[in-house]
Amino acid sequence: NYVSARVEQLHGVTAAAVLADPTTLHRQVHEEDRSRVAELEARAAAAMEPFRAEVRVCLPSGETRWRLFTSAPRRLPDGRLLWDGIELDVTERRRDDEERARLQAQLAQAQKIEAIGHLAGGVAHDFNNMLVVILANAELAQQQLEPTSPLASHLDDIHRAAVHSAELTRQLLAFARKQTISPQVLDLN
Repeated sequence: NYVSARVEQLHGVTAAAVLADPTTLHRQVHEEDRSRVAELEARAAAAMEPFRAEVRVCLPSGETRWRLFTSAPRRLPDGRLLWDGIELDVTERRRDDEERARLQAQLAQAQKIEAIGHLAGGVAHDFNNMLVVILANAELAQQQLEPTSPLASHLDDIHRAAVHSAELTRQLLAFARKQTISPQVLDLN
C-alpha cells in the first residue's frame, strides 16, 4: 500500500497516519457529501469501475476545501478492496464559479430593473398623452362655466387630480430615464 507524502499538504495528516487508519481521509469529507461519496464508491466497487466526485473536505485546521477525487477500486489477491486514486484541489475554480454565478444573478436583476424602467416609461408616456387631453378638456370646460355652477367644483377636482397624475407621470418618466427629479420654475416669457 502506498500513500503519497503530498497527503500531508492536502489533508494535514501524515501518510503514515492514513496507512494506519485508511478511514482518516473519509472522515474529512464534509458530512453533507459523505452519503453521495459512499454511494459512488459502492457502485464503483460493484462494477469495478472508477468514479469521479467533487466534494468538500474539512481539514484539521478548520478550513473547508473543494476536491475533485478520481478513484478506482482494485482487488488484492487476498480479496481486500484497495482504492487507487488522485485528487485535485478545485477550491479556487469553485469560488470563481460561485462568483460568476453571483455576478450573473446581479446582471439578471439589473436587466429586470431596466425592463421595468422601459415598461414604466412606455406606460407613463401613454398615460401622459391621455392626461393632456383630460387637462385640456377640463380647462376648456372650466372657462365655459360660471364659477358658481355646481359643475365647477367637479371640474376643479378633475383638474387637480389630472395635475397630480401628471406629476406622478413625470416621476415615472424620470425613473425610466434614470434622471434625477429636480423641478424648477421657468419663466416662459
